[in-house]
Amino acid sequence: MYVWSVGSYYGPMFWGFFFGTSLVGTTIVQAYIYYTRSSDRWTLQSVVAILLILDITTTALMAVTIFHYFLINFGDDSAFLGIPDPWIIENGVTALITFIAQVFFASRIFMVTRQYAIFSPYDKIIPGVIIFFALGGLAACGVRTNYIATLSVYGLSGRNMQIVFSIEEACGVISDLLSTMSLCYILASARGRIPRKSRLRSLFFFILNRGILVTIVQTGMLIAYLSAPLFLYWTPFQMLKSKLYTNTLLAMLNSRGEGQSWSTAHTLHLRQSVAPTPIFTLPVSNNQSRNPDAEKALEKDERDKDNIINSDARRSRRSPSIGGAYLSGTNGHPSNTSSSIVE
Repeated sequence: MYVWSVGSYYGPMFWGFFFGTSLVGTTIVQAYIYYTRSSDRWTLQSVVAILLILDITTTALMAVTIFHYFLINFGDDSAFLGIPDPWIIENGVTALITFIAQVFFASRIFMVTRQYAIFSPYDKIIPGVIIFFALGGLAACGVRTNYIATLSVYGLSGRNMQIVFSIEEACGVISDLLSTMSLCYILASARGRIPRKSRLRSLFFFILNRGILVTIVQTGMLIAYLSAPLFLYWTPFQMLKSKLYTNTLLAMLNSRGEGQSWSTAHTLHLRQSVAPTPIFTLPVSNNQSRNPDAEKALEKDERDKDNIINSDARRSRRSPSIGGAYLSGTNGHPSNTSSSIVE
């Protein structure tokens, strides 16, 4: 038999607020590093500022919610039956942060893939699908927020809430998975030798880990809600979601070199794949017999090899480029990568 109590119901909210607040400092530090090193356009800097303000706002709203329940209405059991406005607004703000981050990664995918023929027509389809599911999640959250505003705490476990909640989180998971797989495929398409400690390899694992983290949060939130709709076990995931999206976006921006902007750093800068073959000559000692004719023929062969290598290098430099990136081969795949999407 289920017995409602303040501790069992609002305990997850308190611990979610505790861990979420601990990440606010990380967000502020990431933003400080970004603004002290960034040379991006004002539009991107404005997006970062909006995310920073919204992320801090979610923490402030949950602080006001806890203040409402346990300080202003201390001893008033009837206060626990209602849902205060700050909690309702926090749900909408978190959904807005999620939407902005998902659209940002979709725009990065579009900016890179549109420059390479090998990604056509997926350069428009994939970002469009990502934005479609991001909009679907935002719309479902709008419906869920409206339900929260008109229901009591007992209504949070209703059937309509479960349906809307499932749609919202499913759209978020699909959008994040598409973004992660697309970015990983783009990086994996950069053929050639990749040094073990190169920035490209680091970015690949960063994007993969980012996708895993946000997917775990979205999926964990859905499982926690559907498995125990009468409790607030899903609220810690809700409070960590905005922090995770903001921090991963800022971390990607800060992973670029100092002073670089997205106007010049969003493409894959590729070098020519022609590497001259080294030629080794063995010296002949003085006590060995020399054949003047053979030495002249050997020198002539070496000059011919040098001419062929130099001709190949000049031909590679004159090869067509797309968006400032050299392409080698006939299939249009990028060759050796000297810098990555955010380098």
